[in-house]
Amino acid sequence: MNTLIHYSDSAEGSVPSGFIPDDDRGLAYGDGVFETIRISKGCLSLADLHWQRLIQSIVVLEMTLTIKDVLSAVNVFLEERKPQSGILKIIVTRGSGGRGYNPAGCDSPRIILSLHDIPDYPEQVQQGIAVHLCRIRLGYSAFAGLKHLCRLDQVMARSEWADTKCFEGLLRDDKGYFIEGTMSNLFLVNKKGILLTPPVTRCGVAGVARQFILDHASEWKLSVRIQDIDAECLVKAREVFVVNSVNGVWPVTSCMDNKVQDNHGQSMQWKYGKITQFVQTRIMDALDG
Repeated sequence: MNTLIHYSDSAEGSVPSGFIPDDDRGLAYGDGVFETIRISKGCLSLADLHWQRLIQSIVVLEMTLTIKDVLSAVNVFLEERKPQSGILKIIVTRGSGGRGYNPAGCDSPRIILSLHDIPDYPEQVQQGIAVHLCRIRLGYSAFAGLKHLCRLDQVMARSEWADTKCFEGLLRDDKGYFIEGTMSNLFLVNKKGILLTPPVTRCGVAGVARQFILDHASEWKLSVRIQDIDAECLVKAREVFVVNSVNGVWPVTSCMDNKVQDNHGQSMQWKYGKITQFVQTRIMDALDG
């Protein structure tokens, strides 16, 4: 096995080392996975959870490399550049292969590393955002939970709105249950103060920040439950927030779509409540060290 490594310094504007050939299976078929890791004070935030998910992805996709190969490439890349803040993107593809889906003989996986600036969102997103209800529906996937390269659902869902006041879209599955945001996981706080988050066993991504919340909820004296979230559950929620491992927690305070309404037919709004604020602080502490 020969692992091929490509570096790209997009945040610094330098020329990538080498090029990605047109027979790379990640380009041709989405045959690969990726991780997007926040860098703060020179350290990778929530690194252990990212590595755990990447290991699972490599195993499920039966790729011929190990996490040690990835870590070695990442360590060299970061040691040479010494970024203090930003985003590290890691793409792992099965590498180059001939025409056709059969992966047999593709034993030279490709690791593509790049650095990016942390998105510069307005400060008010930390106080509350509006969301769009996406028309795109997620179907069952044998690779639910993985952050694989096949992201057409998210691309087309994100294309549905152009309103600059709307910062995220909520995706449902083919049964109408809410699963996640286009780039985030979804949490609700019900009237009993219990955190609710949808399962990602049928579709969706098992986000790192989501897992961090699940792992620490008991320590934080919070009750959390993984359950299906339908429209009624969303409407009746006391608080709603979305979360990812780059931006942290964004409280959801309104919905741009009038199909989500309360019993009086008014578009729903949610509080930027105490539980959301608490989790938001804990997540940012973890992301910023």
